[in-house]
Amino acid sequence: MISNIIMTLAQNHLKNEIAQFLNQRQLAKNSYQAYAYDLDQFCQVVAEQIDRSSLSRYEQFLLPLKASAKNRKLSVVNQFLYYLYQSGQLQTFYRLTSQEKLPKPSKETKQVDLSGLYQEKEKDIGQLLALFIVELGLTPSQILSLEVGWFELELRILRLVNKQQVRILLLSERFLTYFSLPQNQTYVFEHGGKPYSRQWFHRVLTTYLKNKGLTSLTAHSLREEHIKRQLAAGLDLSTLAKRLGLKSPITLEKYYH
Repeated sequence: MISNIIMTLAQNHLKNEIAQFLNQRQLAKNSYQAYAYDLDQFCQVVAEQIDRSSLSRYEQFLLPLKASAKNRKLSVVNQFLYYLYQSGQLQTFYRLTSQEKLPKPSKETKQVDLSGLYQEKEKDIGQLLALFIVELGLTPSQILSLEVGWFELELRILRLVNKQQVRILLLSERFLTYFSLPQNQTYVFEHGGKPYSRQWFHRVLTTYLKNKGLTSLTAHSLREEHIKRQLAAGLDLSTLAKRLGLKSPITLEKYYH
């Protein structure tokens, strides 16, 4: 379960790595504090040293905890261990596992019927917002930042650009039957030359889903549907994580069967 390769990190160095890891995550304040607490606790339990013995000690430390708390801490620590491995601080990726598994909610295993989104091309812009999520797995902020110049429809390609990377996403023929590029605009969804707000996005999407009888769905749950469909089609976690722009596939593990 744990690699035999031993890698010792000095106390200050490990704490610095934790700080850098957290800063890269772009977390909300509450999430940042929770991650920092769990990782500081991990750091204390392993006594600043990552090896087989210290990681086993940390697993023993987690045993009395409830399954939900245990799995949350394991997820955070595994993300940090993956970060250390990717940055060359560890020679091998250590991965901790829980002996007690949470029952998977049905929403994570059963796909929602979304055929209503594809019945016909509608004038309602909410349909296009929904399809950008279901087809490409984009977040609301990513959709609102889409520029017309990023699309090459003849090649069925979207070059998704942000400060850290450029991701190449393939556009399905099915999606392209519902999408056409707007003319004389910088952004795909804009008003007065500027992208629409997130409030506008959620208002339009919520109204559209309500009209389709899908009131329980949100932008987040539609993205989960994209993830479930990609995994059901045989895509591996690592590839899907890269397509979604995630730094680690660990957060996708709960969808994998």
